[in-house]
Amino acid sequence: MNIFNPNKAGLIGAAVCGVCSIVWSILVMAGVARGLMNWMFKTKFMINPFQVTDFSWSGALIGLVMAVICGYIVFGVIAWLANLARQQ
Repeated sequence: MNIFNPNKAGLIGAAVCGVCSIVWSILVMAGVARGLMNWMFKTKFMINPFQVTDFSWSGALIGLVMAVICGYIVFGVIAWLANLARQQ
């Protein structure tokens, strides 16, 4: 008996990852991302080893597509594995 539909789980994962990618792109475009990353690392007593580059539409679009594809695959596989584990 399958409880999770891997396709639906994949679509939900794709949507969640896509929204996160869009929010990050908006933060980079607004110029807030650098300060946010520096603040996050400082709250963990760490030095930020990363740099946020200037915003580009092509980079944002490629990042969005990759996030959606990876979210669909990861959430779909997790649902498939959960169904597999439940059958045993």
